[in-house]
Amino acid sequence: MNYSQNPTLTSGLVLNVLEIIPAKDNLQVFKTENKSKSIKEYQNDNSEYYFYSEGLNVYAWNIIENPQIPLSADFKIMNITHKENTLVSSFITLLMKVDYIRL
Repeated sequence: MNYSQNPTLTSGLVLNVLEIIPAKDNLQVFKTENKSKSIKEYQNDNSEYYFYSEGLNVYAWNIIENPQIPLSADFKIMNITHKENTLVSSFITLLMKVDYIRL
């Protein structure tokens, strides 16, 4: 089949995101309990961080290497693993892939 004749098919290499093995076992993130603040409010107050909410916890990690705006004092640094925090680490990995593709 000639790919150029069928606009729904593409040729080339495709990255299988399910086969990516992270270089690190632990990810360092910030965590706090959600105190009735929405994720949008966190993002508006801290534009240099990504936020993810899981249950009563809010996780944050910086978008840039050295953020100029510090997070509030109720965010504590913690290490997470993919095995123990699958949803959070998967979301972080997804956003890192999206940022990589934007470059």
